[in-house]
Amino acid sequence: MLSAMLLAAAGCTAPDWPAAQARAEDNSVCAVVNGVFLDTRTLEDITVAAYGDKILQDMIMLELARAYAAKRGITLTEALYQARLAELLEELAPGQDRQMQQRLFDFMLIKNHMTAESFALIIKKQALLKACIDQTVTITEPMLQAEYQRQYGPRRIIRLIETDSLRQINELEAKLAAGESFSSLVREYSLDETTLRNDGLSEPLSPADEHYPAEIISRAFALPAEQAVSEPFMTAGPGGQKWYKIRLEKIIPPVAISPEQCRQELEKNIVRHEIARRLFDLQEQLRHEARIVITDKRIDPENTPLAPAD
Repeated sequence: MLSAMLLAAAGCTAPDWPAAQARAEDNSVCAVVNGVFLDTRTLEDITVAAYGDKILQDMIMLELARAYAAKRGITLTEALYQARLAELLEELAPGQDRQMQQRLFDFMLIKNHMTAESFALIIKKQALLKACIDQTVTITEPMLQAEYQRQYGPRRIIRLIETDSLRQINELEAKLAAGESFSSLVREYSLDETTLRNDGLSEPLSPADEHYPAEIISRAFALPAEQAVSEPFMTAGPGGQKWYKIRLEKIIPPVAISPEQCRQELEKNIVRHEIARRLFDLQEQLRHEARIVITDKRIDPENTPLAPAD
């Protein structure tokens, strides 16, 4: 019947039900509001514009992973899928029972505006690629020391402003001097998506941190006290020049535990990070070698190749 349709409150004008039935069956109408038909194509266009690119990228990577794995005699099985899902749930909520892990997983999906079906594309891709890579990790003493520093050594939490122009840095310098708050300037100027949702606050940083440029780490640890603000500085990388200003929010002292006392945990983290790095590298290799053309003009009006083969 018309389970996909919505009729507004009682007393509203009734739609032409035979016409509504016919349009529902051919999927051209998605709802009826006060006798007015809402068009399915409009819903699809808006949805694709909002979420289509991200989901399509995951679909593309899953297809590349399937082809790569098939050449090695590997196919996606339910056991392979469930094993990767269990690993991700354990990473999300270590030591919790499966019911609690699932609840946290569902909350994560809602928070990131994802559905279980869209996230399943990522799990399938990772399951296939993980089955293709070498999962033997040789752990060295320098790797243990670096992981120990990340987990238990001295750390810093900073508030960060990233811009792509010196002019903007000079503007916010003037506003800071005039008494405007650092947090308000984060919201006005910062381009760093990772920290912007938290008004510029970073996760705890260690001297061995790999997620931020080395210059940011060294500047954070050079600040003498909480609430100290750095001079503007610039980094250069694949994304071009970026200008920064940071404020030290919190100094976290080292944890009183020796590397030997937590060696098992350190080794587990190293293996997980190394496997994740290999998965990422393989994914980027497959993307680079593929020829991908988006034909849906709602996503790519120019139909331009995303990754032309060399």
